[in-house]
Amino acid sequence: MATPSAAFEALMKGVTSWDVPEDAVPCELLLIGEASFPVMVNDMGQVLIAASSYGRGRLVVVSHEDYLVEAQLTPFLLNAVGWLCSSPGAPIGVHPSLAPLAKILEGSGVDTKVESEVKDSLGVYCIDAYNETMMEKLVKFMKHGGGLLIGGQAWDWVSQGDDERVLFTFPGNLVTSVAGIYFTDNKGDTSFFKVSKKMPKIPVLVSCEDDLSEDREELLHGISELDISNSDCFPSQLLVHGALAFPLGLDSYHGCVIAAARYGRGRVVVTGHKVLFTVGKLGPFLLNAVRWLDGGRRGKIVVQTELRTLSGLLAVGGIDTSIEPNLTSDASVYCFEPVSEVGVKELQEFVAEGGGLFVGAQAWWWAFKNPGVSPLAQFPGNLLLNSFGISITSQSLNPGPFRTPKAGIRTYHFRSTLAEFQVIMGRKRGNVEKGWLAKLGPDGAAFLQIPAEEIPAYMSVHRLLRKLLSRYRLPVATRENPVINDCCRGAMLSLATGLAHSGSDLSLLVPEIDDMYSSPYLRPSESPITVEVNCTNPGTRYCWMSTGLYIPGRQIIEVSLPEAAASADLKIQIGCHTDDLTRASKLFRGPLVINRCCLDKPTKSITCLWSGLLYIIVPQNSKLGSVSITVKGAVHAPYYKLGETTLEEWKRRIQENPGPWGELATDNIILTVPTANLRTLENPEPLLRLWDEVMQAVARLGAEPFPLRLPQRIVADVQISVGGYSKQTLYA
Repeated sequence: MATPSAAFEALMKGVTSWDVPEDAVPCELLLIGEASFPVMVNDMGQVLIAASSYGRGRLVVVSHEDYLVEAQLTPFLLNAVGWLCSSPGAPIGVHPSLAPLAKILEGSGVDTKVESEVKDSLGVYCIDAYNETMMEKLVKFMKHGGGLLIGGQAWDWVSQGDDERVLFTFPGNLVTSVAGIYFTDNKGDTSFFKVSKKMPKIPVLVSCEDDLSEDREELLHGISELDISNSDCFPSQLLVHGALAFPLGLDSYHGCVIAAARYGRGRVVVTGHKVLFTVGKLGPFLLNAVRWLDGGRRGKIVVQTELRTLSGLLAVGGIDTSIEPNLTSDASVYCFEPVSEVGVKELQEFVAEGGGLFVGAQAWWWAFKNPGVSPLAQFPGNLLLNSFGISITSQSLNPGPFRTPKAGIRTYHFRSTLAEFQVIMGRKRGNVEKGWLAKLGPDGAAFLQIPAEEIPAYMSVHRLLRKLLSRYRLPVATRENPVINDCCRGAMLSLATGLAHSGSDLSLLVPEIDDMYSSPYLRPSESPITVEVNCTNPGTRYCWMSTGLYIPGRQIIEVSLPEAAASADLKIQIGCHTDDLTRASKLFRGPLVINRCCLDKPTKSITCLWSGLLYIIVPQNSKLGSVSITVKGAVHAPYYKLGETTLEEWKRRIQENPGPWGELATDNIILTVPTANLRTLENPEPLLRLWDEVMQAVARLGAEPFPLRLPQRIVADVQISVGGYSKQTLYA
């Protein structure tokens, strides 16, 4: 399947203007699918023509049927049917309601037939969005490789009926939504249209809250809170980022434990831990959730074999289930935990075509076992759930009662808060609810971990954040001048870090200084630096190995290592200040100032907004030995190892190595200290021998063998998440 960028070029080839009928008022389109992309966007940012793919087929959606019979749009219409047709030479079918379109196509030499029914022999079928008799056939036609050109508007349709939930009842949406495109009842502005040279961006927010209110009420009927205080589990926090996704259980920091979403014609409910499927106090909610997921079909409820306890709780409420190892073809609802590779495409199509998915999983343990790997990008559950607008993060939540959203009261949502943040930054005035901007920063940083290449729904958010952060200077947080977390400046610090880690150009994100210990004049070495790093780890967990190098901030470094080491599960980490301050009320530094990623290629580029010492993270039981690591963009930092570094070497390093942080190490402990303090230490040996004695006493107290298998680390930090501001955190 062609990429969205290539598809956009094919659809717009030779199109120089949008000569649309003036009296045809279109509706705004909502795009949520990972394959969907905008083609025509008005001056207000509303999408009026969009395209997508589903199964083996393709789809073009036009926001008014009159656009499909307008001769002035012939260049685009020809491009559309050409792109949609995957079988060269196959005829184009046109429904009688669009008979003038057949004449337009025939006049351009296209083999066209007026057909009242879609047929497998057709390459493309063109129809308006009001037909209620062919929905299943059209989806099947598209899924099996056909192209569908469909047009209509929903604002007038909804005014003539009783059901105002246009997203889920408008006939066209029962077809196009499987590919992530919805007609809305929002009128489209027709005052100005521009032909875009490159694919336009999708708006961050399209108003559709009213369509979801009934779903929320049904899921939370009779429930005032979600109490998991006696569950003995720490669920993962959920990132709710989809336009049709919404939270159901929130803590006092707006952290979400349970969320739901509409997707296509189906529904999804996600909990932050599978144990929540077994909590007796959640019984009423579990019953509500399964009934909502079933959507009134009274179909087969399949429960994964490992979750058989859930069957018992549902049986108490009169819901019969079938315990199966996998999803069955006749299932209406599937309850499971995605702990390993899942059939992503099969499950997405199951939901898109009307199925209900009940998912329970946590990702913090997976993240602990896979340091440097983003769970938003590679956790098996998120490979499925990201497209539904709900992701499972590595952040855990404390067990306890979670409040439920109340009718008529606004609830934090990533997209709506980002849209308000955009307005405030542009107008320099405005307010959002208390705690929302403090939540937006880390949520935005997490969202930016989702792979976005050639996924317009994600790329548009990246583009917006780059634009915002390039316009406004990044704030500087120090103890003397702290940044309030719950404000635009606090959100910018988190968003800038996330954007940098996603690979964006760091020249757009330049703070005046990095932190109180860093020099703004520090420049990396012009030549690459090669160091030998001991990559043997006899311990039972991963460990940091010092390189003696420091990375200045606001740049991209290049790291090279031998081919064999690139497949040894090594990670790289810039910075030692790992404490996460996203819940602090005031920030004396950036809330998250390290970057950690996999060294899975012989040469890898890594972005670094905040500066820091460079470490290689070695997996448990590694026997790799000494590995040559070459780094372009680093400087040497002071480093002393007891029993290895001579006094003369130390004096030379402390004078010549410009890194503003350095380390003092023994086999049992490593002290990370600002260089300014190290320069007052003429001879580190007496100090480190004292620390070795301290660690021996600690080992004796803990009944641990000595010398220690791996050294512990003490890192001084200007601010930590718990306790005082002088940090002494131990790392293996």
